[in-house]
Amino acid sequence: MQVNQVTFEQPKKTRPFPAFADVVIIFLALAYAMSIPLALKSGPLIDFPTYYFCSLAQEKGVDIYDQQAVARLASSTGYEGYIANYGYPPTLLVLIHPLTSFDVTTAYKLWVLFNQIILLLTIALYYLSSGKKGFIEFRPNLLISSLFIIYLYVSSSSGQVVMLMLLLMTLTYFLMKQKRSALAGVSLGFSSMVKPLTLVFLPYLLFKGELRTLSTALATMAAISILLSVYAGWDVLSYPLNVAAKRFESTTSFETHLVKADPELFGLYKAGVILLFLAVLYLSCRGVSGRYQKARFDMEYAFLLVSVLILTPEAAYYNYIYLLPVCWILYDRRADLLSVPWTRYSMTLLFLLVLTPLVYVTILSTVALWLLLLYLMFKLR
Repeated sequence: MQVNQVTFEQPKKTRPFPAFADVVIIFLALAYAMSIPLALKSGPLIDFPTYYFCSLAQEKGVDIYDQQAVARLASSTGYEGYIANYGYPPTLLVLIHPLTSFDVTTAYKLWVLFNQIILLLTIALYYLSSGKKGFIEFRPNLLISSLFIIYLYVSSSSGQVVMLMLLLMTLTYFLMKQKRSALAGVSLGFSSMVKPLTLVFLPYLLFKGELRTLSTALATMAAISILLSVYAGWDVLSYPLNVAAKRFESTTSFETHLVKADPELFGLYKAGVILLFLAVLYLSCRGVSGRYQKARFDMEYAFLLVSVLILTPEAAYYNYIYLLPVCWILYDRRADLLSVPWTRYSMTLLFLLVLTPLVYVTILSTVALWLLLLYLMFKLR
């Protein structure tokens, strides 16, 4: 009698997630949770009084782009010295208008708490887009999130809008991965009208042939612009455009630290960086093989997120929170990336450098990360 031999496939061994990492996650999560009361106690800082009193000024018919007029409105509260020149469309002011029914200190506390909900929603959105199942598979991403504790605290305590922008960028990423082009365009267009950082994404959509997403984004921006202009006049569009032009002509935070040159050389540098960005986007959207198609999209999106810091005046310390999804993406795509020479060591080094709370180290490592993503996009073809 012939006996058929049955062979059993041995399960692939996976490296276990180190137990001490769970301790790090819990410790840093608790440290972050304990830091929130400190932020609440410190009171309104940096830009939140500007957002608050500009929203109040909009209700009272005061010109939101007249810094002195808004400061006079805040004089009775003692926050007139915190009022900066507001240079964005009033979309954000409409969003935070319900907070003006409270005093500025209470409104700031509610805004900080609301930012924590936004952070949780951002993590949940990325979890859904990653395709991971359960807490166990997602633990490395939570570890990365916990290592961003300094950036998370600064983003929360500053009263800025970066958490909301991070949520909208992650929502756009999620919808694009789900092939929901129209909704992705609405998300992108809306985020551009809150703060025009995501305008950086529009050339990518054009070169990639994502015309439905691009047209929906432009239509959303146009619709919001018309509504705002009817509500508050055409100045709500013309003034932010003038401010954006002046900011484009001025140095970004990177260039302030990295470039000290005469005006002609600076002009060439500025044009060179923008042309390089556009050329990379155009070339990277060509000739993608099926094997690396998903990995390439992730690399391209990560490249765009880092480009927000490179190309715009948004390299203030709290804005480095935009690198959180970049680190998530690089970790989750490590199987594809490790086939590229020397990527393993450079990625590990850049992770550590980006998380180093030293301004020059963070700036230089972010530039290096931008160049690494550029390299990876051309390697994964």
